[in-house]
Amino acid sequence: MSPALPPRHVSNNLLKWGGIAMNGKKTRTACPYGWLFLGAGLFIAYGSLVPLHYQPMDLREAFCRMTNLSFWDDRIRSKSDWAANFLMMLPVAYFALGFFRTRMGFLKAWGVSLAAVLTCISFSVIIEGVQVFFPPRVPSLSDLSAQVLGAVGGIVLHWWAGTRVEDWVSASRSEWRGRRGVGRLLKVYVLGYFVYQLMSLDLTLSPVDLFRKWRDGRLYLVPWTFPHESPAAAFYQFATDVLLWAPVCALFLMESRISKTGAVLRTVGLAALLEGMQLLVFSRITDTTDIVVAAVAAGATAMVWRHRPPGASEGLSKGSVPFLVGLTGFCAWSFVLVWIFWYPFNFTRNAADIAARLDASLRVPLVTYFYRSELQGLTEILRRLLWYAPLGFFAFGLVSPVNRWRIAWLPWALLILLSAAVAFGVELGQVALPGKVADVSDALLGTIGAVMGFFVAGRVFPWIWRGGEGSRS
Repeated sequence: MSPALPPRHVSNNLLKWGGIAMNGKKTRTACPYGWLFLGAGLFIAYGSLVPLHYQPMDLREAFCRMTNLSFWDDRIRSKSDWAANFLMMLPVAYFALGFFRTRMGFLKAWGVSLAAVLTCISFSVIIEGVQVFFPPRVPSLSDLSAQVLGAVGGIVLHWWAGTRVEDWVSASRSEWRGRRGVGRLLKVYVLGYFVYQLMSLDLTLSPVDLFRKWRDGRLYLVPWTFPHESPAAAFYQFATDVLLWAPVCALFLMESRISKTGAVLRTVGLAALLEGMQLLVFSRITDTTDIVVAAVAAGATAMVWRHRPPGASEGLSKGSVPFLVGLTGFCAWSFVLVWIFWYPFNFTRNAADIAARLDASLRVPLVTYFYRSELQGLTEILRRLLWYAPLGFFAFGLVSPVNRWRIAWLPWALLILLSAAVAFGVELGQVALPGKVADVSDALLGTIGAVMGFFVAGRVFPWIWRGGEGSRS
């Protein structure tokens, strides 16, 4: 049976973003490649020019510097820095090919690929050239070569997986709900956590490097042998790891028809796999204690797990119970965030120092990530998003019952207001904490993370509350 034709306005939107496919037919892709290409390009351009210290220069001098670049500049170079330039161009090229493929259907495959590659190379050359005017950024042929290879990699990735990704996005509206939605959420969370733990991707297979890693104190094969500064620091590390691994077991219990023992074993297996992968990342600490902590988190989650029988949704329909659950979870997670980002609570009372740090917190957005490597900056971004996502998840239960007037934008407005208050409050407290870096950018990232959690909650929270088809004991 042929699918029903979409309404005229939907077809027009699809044609606008999809254009003509390679075979001359109208595409039905749900991926807005144009906006994604523009957003990725602007983000990389901004990240390549921060801290935005523009310095005028004669064009002849600038051209001379550009034509006399060496492959290796005077900065400290590393494999992770080269990998960062490679990886950051992957999505740009991926979205560029999608845009050209759907808007230039009159070209053959090699034609749109060539157009996308040339566009990405031109973009990289322009960015590296403009860096001459924004010290301390330094243009480099090494960066340019990595970005060119990243562009080629993005093209290959799109031809290999682009169609499947488009099909996945098209089906995501329905499949993000219920059990399938929980399964997708599990994959996204685990993927994000693995990426976060494997930064900065300075991979090595050299036995010499592994020996140096053990000699330098970044390899602990016996649990509980890692030296912490204090018992409080050890407890802080233990508690944060438990909080990060507990959702994995909970998602296994919600998504799969497996026993609690099976969910625990799967969680521990993922932790063991992650530690094995971290062994090959030179800058990462490999500690088998993390496997034990994952087992503790999974075991505790399985012990307290209770499955609501199908149809037990009276509280959801009335709105009072999910409101209380959301309120309790939102307040509790706010305290967790305060504890994580204010530890060890060594507040200063020096008014001059507080005033200086408050002024510094209003710096150019994302400038603090410039003083780290690109991948370390990405790690911090993922850290903020992951930690604030549960805040948005609980906020769904808190604000949804309040929307008695069925105003579509009201829950989102309340979410942004509440999550921004927590995120900016956390950063404001860090102003008085020596050793912490208060930054408005972190508050904005935290708010974005809460919005992501709210979006996920809208697809899985009602199903969780009504019971679904739980797991066996």
